[in-house]
Amino acid sequence: MRNIICYIIIITLSACNSVVENINTNKEFHETYKLTLIDSISFPLDAESQPLNECMQIYHKPHSDSILFTFYNEYNNSIYLYNYHKPENYQIIHLEKEGPNGVYPYASGYHIKTLDSIYFYSMYVDKIFLLNRDGNIKETYDLLANVPSDIYRPTMRLGTGRPLYLINDKLYISGYIHGEFIREDSIKLPLSIIYDMKTKSSNLKLGYPESYRRGNWGEVYYRELFWCYNDSIKRFILSFPNDHNIYLTDLNKTESKPGGSKYADVIKSIDHPSAFPMPKEKRILHYLESYFYSTIVYDKYRNVYYRFVKHPWINPQIKRKPWEKPLSIIIFDKNMNRIGETLVDFKYRLSSNAFLVTEEGLLLREHNDNEDEIKFGIFKLKKI
Repeated sequence: MRNIICYIIIITLSACNSVVENINTNKEFHETYKLTLIDSISFPLDAESQPLNECMQIYHKPHSDSILFTFYNEYNNSIYLYNYHKPENYQIIHLEKEGPNGVYPYASGYHIKTLDSIYFYSMYVDKIFLLNRDGNIKETYDLLANVPSDIYRPTMRLGTGRPLYLINDKLYISGYIHGEFIREDSIKLPLSIIYDMKTKSSNLKLGYPESYRRGNWGEVYYRELFWCYNDSIKRFILSFPNDHNIYLTDLNKTESKPGGSKYADVIKSIDHPSAFPMPKEKRILHYLESYFYSTIVYDKYRNVYYRFVKHPWINPQIKRKPWEKPLSIIIFDKNMNRIGETLVDFKYRLSSNAFLVTEEGLLLREHNDNEDEIKFGIFKLKKI
């Protein structure tokens, strides 16, 4: 009897341990556009800031030509606002950590509706705080207050590539499932929260595509969801790290489209049983050695989309930071057809969560040794 049980366990673990290959079956496409570096722009930093910031936003003041470049500084819990055309002019909104106006910052992000209505998210308390221009709390939204405890809840995370959307009276925030699951229905676990500010209730939506049904994808990195929203078609566009396709959805119906890189042949899962915790170094090494589909962003000025692709790092060094994965950007037309892919210079390799879209073009943050400024390269969409 003991031998039978051992045999069943071995067979089960072997099945969970098989490597899955997500093959790019629609690799070829006709290229008619590319991204070309045309200029650069820099913003000075004070002694409490550094160039690596997870959450940034361009804000257009209503009824004005004024444009602000903004970012959240997690080191001093402040939001910086720069005059885009006069970068030397900036102001700082200092936020409280605790107390009556405390925002309990941890893996935080924000969305500016107006300078007197700033939505600030804290992963620490799973709440969104509505702030005024002085950083004082006007209202608090508890994202999980009405979500039953027996429902698996996604881990919410904001960033430039994972923005918070305010649509009518609802807040839309994306997340991911932290961990691996053996159960077949795990891909249906929710990845986003829609919070109704009128009823103060949440609705959980979305799930993983079929590319996640089998294989071990490492618990963290490959579990992320990146999205953007196009208001003109009322659709979210989704990008998953292990999936060559992209997805268009109104959060009820979803359509897939070919969206893979011309460079990526295959993305393999990790050779490790899903039933057992994975060593951290093995998970990191898989990420560094594999293709990784990241941010997808809508460019409203040119009516196109960009999908960021992190390439394998040849001979990776886990302890060397920052990690040096090359970057390319796939360009899609308004109908979500691929029309080009540009491999950007290595100094822009860390820009998949550090970019801006302006009338001038796509801005990618340059990685350099100067900690006194944030420098962006300005890329223009050009016909080949």
